[in-house]
Amino acid sequence: MMHSFEWLWALPGWFWAALGLWLLFSLSRRERRRPRRRVPRRRVRVRKAKTAPARDLRKRKKRLSAAHPTPAAQKAMARAGYAGGTQYANVTDVGLLAYRHPEADPRVVREQGVLLDTRFLRPFVTLWLPRAARGPVRFELWDAEGQLRYADEARYSLQRGENPLLPEAWLPVEGKGRASERWTLRVLVSDTLLAEHVFGWREVGASPLQPYIATDGEISPTLWQLAEEEAERQVSLSELLAEQEE
Repeated sequence: MMHSFEWLWALPGWFWAALGLWLLFSLSRRERRRPRRRVPRRRVRVRKAKTAPARDLRKRKKRLSAAHPTPAAQKAMARAGYAGGTQYANVTDVGLLAYRHPEADPRVVREQGVLLDTRFLRPFVTLWLPRAARGPVRFELWDAEGQLRYADEARYSLQRGENPLLPEAWLPVEGKGRASERWTLRVLVSDTLLAEHVFGWREVGASPLQPYIATDGEISPTLWQLAEEEAERQVSLSELLAEQEE
């Protein structure tokens, strides 16, 4: 009598092969049906590039756009026949610093006229540029008879935006002006006339305080700083004035 399990060994080989395939198939199906454990995704925080606040961008855009010129600058550019524009150099301010003596604070003169007790004049201009550049800037002062009384030319390194320029030379004008005369300030950049500013002369009023309070608006802090730095150079200034008087 055969053992209860010995008959299994008598089964043919194809039976065992089929059984093995069936088991493999069953296990694979069960593995596919088993719910996979979801691995939580790790959140990756992407840092955004820091951007300036909107108001800072607006301020920067306003600063780098063509600034609004003063009325004197508008007239000077129109008189010179220079249109300017956002892609070109623009004159945003132009005028004169009038000194009663080198150590005194200057009066700003744009359209009111230079007081006849003024001893020295220094022209100034503010140029706006769409990009940085370097080149020659020339200042000229012509009297009513068409005679060149003053010329100063130097190379300036100009930055993007507004550039206040103040030449180093001073023009002695004591006793040279007349109340009925009109003088002309010309500003040239690389031989191109950008501004032609016409100014006059006026009598000193009866009030003794008028020479100290008469002014024609304000100038930028940067230009004031340039004027103060020049005022500190008393030795070189005296030499310069002596050469001009000769």
